[in-house]
Amino acid sequence: MSTQAIATTTPEALLALVVDLKKVEEFKAASSPMLRAARDFTIEDQTDYDFSLTIAEEAIKRRKVKEEWMRPAKKLADLMHSLLCTMERQMIADDVEIETIIKQRRKDFRAAQERIRQAEEDEKRRLAHEAQQAAALAEAAQLEKEGEKEAAEVVIERALSAPAPAIVIQSSVPKQTGSAVTKKWGYRIDDKEKVQREFCDPSSQKIKQRVDAYGMNAGINGVTVFPDENEAIRTKGR
Repeated sequence: MSTQAIATTTPEALLALVVDLKKVEEFKAASSPMLRAARDFTIEDQTDYDFSLTIAEEAIKRRKVKEEWMRPAKKLADLMHSLLCTMERQMIADDVEIETIIKQRRKDFRAAQERIRQAEEDEKRRLAHEAQQAAALAEAAQLEKEGEKEAAEVVIERALSAPAPAIVIQSSVPKQTGSAVTKKWGYRIDDKEKVQREFCDPSSQKIKQRVDAYGMNAGINGVTVFPDENEAIRTKGR
C-alpha cells in the first residue's frame, strides 16, 4: 500500500490490517452490562464488601485477557513505528545537517555584524560625549572669565555627571522574507549554593523521602502531610 493510499484510508481500515475488529466489538459488548452493574453496585454490609472483591478480580482478569490479545498487534505497531522513524531519520539526515550548518553560519555572520555595529555605536557615543564635555568646559571657562565662578563649577559638575548621548545605529543585516530571528537569553547554574531562595523550588524527591520515612511526623514547614492509600488486588491463587 502506497503512502498516498494510506493517507486516504480510514483509521478503521488501517486497524483491520492488524486486529480483528469484530473481536474488539465482542469484547466491548461483553463488558458493557458488567460496567452498568458495577455502577449500580453499593456496599451496605460485610457480604457486599466480600463480593465486591470478586467483582474487581473478575474485571482484572478480563482486562488482562484483552491486553494479552492486543499485545501482538501493539508489538507490531511499535516495531513499524520504530522502523518508520529510523527510515525518516536516515532520509532527512543530510537536510538536517545542511540546515544546522547554514543556520550556524548565518548566526556567526549576524554576531560579527553586531560586533561591528556595537563598536561603531560605542565610538560615536564616545566622540559625542567628548564633544559634549568640551562644550561644557568652554562654557565654564567663559563663565569663569566673566566672574561667574559658581556657575562655572555647576556647569563642570553637570558635565562630569552627564551620561553619554544616546546614539543608536541600526543593524546592517536586512530582514528577509521567510526568516524570523528571535533573541532570548540562556543561562547555566555555576554555584547552586549562591542562588537566592526565591529562585529555588522545593525538592519533591527530598520531601517524598522524608514523608515516606516519617509520615505525619515529617515536620516540614509549609507542607501538609495526609494519609493516602491504594489497593492492589491479586487474582492469582484465588
